[in-house]
Amino acid sequence: MTNVSDGKLRRKRSQSDAMTGNTTTRRRAPGVRQPEITSGNPLQVLLSQRMRELGDGTPLSYQQVVDRGKDKRGRPRFSKPTVGNILNGKTTRLSDDTIEGLAIALDVDAQLIRDAARQATQVKMALPARAQQLSAEQWDQLVDYLDYLLATGKRRR
Repeated sequence: MTNVSDGKLRRKRSQSDAMTGNTTTRRRAPGVRQPEITSGNPLQVLLSQRMRELGDGTPLSYQQVVDRGKDKRGRPRFSKPTVGNILNGKTTRLSDDTIEGLAIALDVDAQLIRDAARQATQVKMALPARAQQLSAEQWDQLVDYLDYLLATGKRRR
């Protein structure tokens, strides 16, 4: 569908395009490589690493990952934006179907994807260095308070 306005032709995105996922894709110039993700959450690193390992000299494209992860009927289990969001650290909570599709696409065990996603969502916190100054009695009080917080938090959920 086109629209003529001010002498310019513009292509309107129709509803069928939106439903089928037909979008204009940006392509990298030949020879330009995606930066390798070596830090970030475990899910980002795993996806980036496997995309590089499975590609022939260059990393798999987002579309290639989606195509590799299709179900037996040829339907995608996840989308190109999902791949991008994982690589950008925006997505860590994945459905079981997406996990299964990624496992197939990346040629890894699904449990590895689950573990990486779980680690990506965990918040790791450490006590400040000054906590080392607490006495044994104060440590006991701190642990009791943590138990209290955890117990009350479970009741609210």
